Amino acid sequence: MTFESVGPDRVIAWMELGPDQHTPWGVVHGGAYTTAIESAASVGASAAVLDRGQFAVGVNNTTDFLRPLTRGRVKVVAEPIHQGATQQLWQVIITKADDGRFSPAARCDCRTSASTAENVAHDPDRDSGGQISPVLLKYV
Repeated sequence: MTFESVGPDRVIAWMELGPDQHTPWGVVHGGAYTTAIESAASVGASAAVLDRGQFAVGVNNTTDFLRPLTRGRVKVVAEPIHQGATQQLWQVIITKADDGRFSPAARCDCRTSASTAENVAHDPDRDSGGQISPVLLKYV
């Protein structure tokens, strides 16, 4: 997934999908979409609370798969429906880049962490050491 723009009110990204993401039946696995949905919503929700030194994580992802896809570039657009003090709800739409038709449509509920990023316990082999991700900072 490549992020084109990240902000507290909109995230735009792109994904190239193909055989590496296929199910045994030759269509893109739903997990590829839900990963993109969770990523786009969480990054946008985190951008919204970055100035407080906080971050957001997804707590629910409801995805409707409208049509199968075998390969191609898709556009991922995430926008907030609600942004409260401790919880945000983001809608994420994924469309085919070549014709703009919907693939999945989703809502992702993101919870803002009560802790600052610096207070997060971490495993140095797996995370950023409690620091805000450079990927997020690059786009905000």
